[in-house]
Amino acid sequence: MRRWLGFLLPLAVLAAQVGLDLWATDWWLQGAAQPQAAQHYLLGSLGLLTLTLLGLVWSLRRGAATSPVRLAMGPWLLVLGLLLAQAAVGTFAQLGSLLELAQWRTGAADLSLEPQGRSLVLRGRLGPGDAARVRQALAGRNAPVWLDLDLRGAASPEALSLAQSVRELGLSTRVRGHCDEACALIFLAGRSRQVLGTGQLGLQRSAGLSVNPLWRARLREQQQRLYRAAGLPENQLTKMMLTPAPGLWHPDRTELAELQTRPEHPLDTELPPRPGTLREEYEQAFTSHPVWLALETRLPGLQAQAAARAQAAHARGDQAAWLAAQTQALQGGLNPLLRNASHSLRTQYLDWLGEVLLSLEQDSECRALLAGDAGLRRRLKSDWVQREVQWLVDASQEQADAADTRPLNALELEVLTRALGPAATQTLPGLWTMGSRAPGLSCAGARALLDQVTALAPPQRRLAVRRIFIS
Repeated sequence: MRRWLGFLLPLAVLAAQVGLDLWATDWWLQGAAQPQAAQHYLLGSLGLLTLTLLGLVWSLRRGAATSPVRLAMGPWLLVLGLLLAQAAVGTFAQLGSLLELAQWRTGAADLSLEPQGRSLVLRGRLGPGDAARVRQALAGRNAPVWLDLDLRGAASPEALSLAQSVRELGLSTRVRGHCDEACALIFLAGRSRQVLGTGQLGLQRSAGLSVNPLWRARLREQQQRLYRAAGLPENQLTKMMLTPAPGLWHPDRTELAELQTRPEHPLDTELPPRPGTLREEYEQAFTSHPVWLALETRLPGLQAQAAARAQAAHARGDQAAWLAAQTQALQGGLNPLLRNASHSLRTQYLDWLGEVLLSLEQDSECRALLAGDAGLRRRLKSDWVQREVQWLVDASQEQADAADTRPLNALELEVLTRALGPAATQTLPGLWTMGSRAPGLSCAGARALLDQVTALAPPQRRLAVRRIFIS
């Protein structure tokens, strides 16, 4: 009996460790982990590891003192001990998180309410008790508009608890710095969501507590369900799960735009909901839009102009003017982009103008389009708006040839006049009237002129396109 006991006891210890890992996998991500559960796991793992080491010492000493048969038990127990040690690797790798869950190490996130009272800023690392501290900070006062996140890490159960509070209070979330690990669950819980230009999301696949591949697969399935329910798009969820732990996967600006609250018009950004907000908050709001970020890189100061216009319109309580102010500022960047664009991009924009002109019936609408009217652009079909938005991004990232950015010289003007005719050549600058006081062409006149330009040979067409946008 003693002979078999030497085999059965290590197997029982190994089974206990496997069961402990399975139990831990069930509460590791779900937010149901109580401090007692983490404490029991730590004490249980330590006890089983200690029992294994004592069993190894006892078996080796007894085997050496009796017979070669008992001595042969030593290597088997050593193998079992190594397996248990391997199972314990996950525990030591996640020791910091376990200490937080057990509340043997408390959270250290810094809470601060901005002077205007419009945002509560959360910085540092989210740990045990921090969600309760946030709820306490919001109790007995008018809730701020934003919960600003700048977290280098967050324990999953605590993040889930805070995310539930964010949903219940109807808070909006905004990433102004780092938002790593389970912080994304808090961000996705916001009524509206923004990632500012200084913000960065870091998504992480959980490593779990066990290196057992079966339990890790179970943990991955649980994490996928959790983030899918939170609203993380499937393509981003796949990229996160393919990034080896403990590495972080950072979505790019286009992917971040998918996670933010989408306004009705693709050129709009969500502005502060209360009039009288500081100019800085309006400027920060524009940094959350990838198109605005791209334009600001090429045209510094455009965001500040847009923020000033939006703030003034917002203060008047005129929502239509508030929304139009954003479009007007964006359209204000069109002329410098067209002047400095390559021939290929200018031709793309001219093709876009031609398609839109064909759909318009009133001469006033055609003149408004060619003059860059913001109100008309807000009424265009969504696919046309999307194409113009993409053109703005492409033009802001392009380095054009200097030869394409200068007006026609006398020789080039003579070549174009012979190909197109004197009247049409003189009319070309009047096609695009944005920023000028020219009355503009009628729908029929604009379409006829574009048809003439399209029919030119490529060299002459290149000159005509320059004549339209650079006069």
